[in-house]
Amino acid sequence: MAKRKTREQKAIADQRHVLYHLETSAAQVSIPSDQKIKIQLAATQPAYRHQTSYTYVITDLKKTALITTAILFAQLILFFILHRV
Repeated sequence: MAKRKTREQKAIADQRHVLYHLETSAAQVSIPSDQKIKIQLAATQPAYRHQTSYTYVITDLKKTALITTAILFAQLILFFILHRV
């Protein structure tokens, strides 16, 4: 099964494609050197900024702690019930 690309990999690929298309169009048409510099500078700027949010981690940790506590509590109850007999 093929591995999926991450958002970061997709963003990098998108920037590479944009840069490639800018280079091929610049090669086909004669452009003064001033405009070529502007195209190159625009292509090097990141087109996609991704800000990661890890708020889901806190909720996942709370759920995990709750489930773990419930399991341990159930084991303690079973331990005391089984050792009384």
